[in-house]
Amino acid sequence: MLSAGYSNQNPFMGEQGGSQQGVAFKLPQPGIIYYDSFVDGQKYQTGEIDWVVSGNSYRLYVNIPYAFVGPFVFESRGMVDAYGLAPAIYWSQRGGRAPRYSRFDRDTNGGGKMFFSEKPDFTPAILPGTQDRFSLIFQISFINKR
Repeated sequence: MLSAGYSNQNPFMGEQGGSQQGVAFKLPQPGIIYYDSFVDGQKYQTGEIDWVVSGNSYRLYVNIPYAFVGPFVFESRGMVDAYGLAPAIYWSQRGGRAPRYSRFDRDTNGGGKMFFSEKPDFTPAILPGTQDRFSLIFQISFINKR
């Protein structure tokens, strides 16, 4: 679980109260992005990122082919709010293992609780702007590309 740590008044002011100016997050166009994938420093087959956006909803699907083990698949789905991507669910599956997921149950302000398939009794509170690792990296990479 990752949190952007922004204030509610201005998404470009950090918790320390800085006045850094920025640009509002703009969704990139949908598409498929291919990339060289590496696991433990070894180059593997071409990986794929499938980015789907429809209205205010998004789907980020990452597939890394991994010989003999099966693909590593990661998916983040959710909405877009004032902080950028706001996942509702993040799941991963590594090869033939059972999928694991993290669910973000958000209230109307973007906060709420988080639930994990691996630890059903652990339900931490989340702050507005909390993201999974793929939605955060994806959002940062597109902010820096503009």
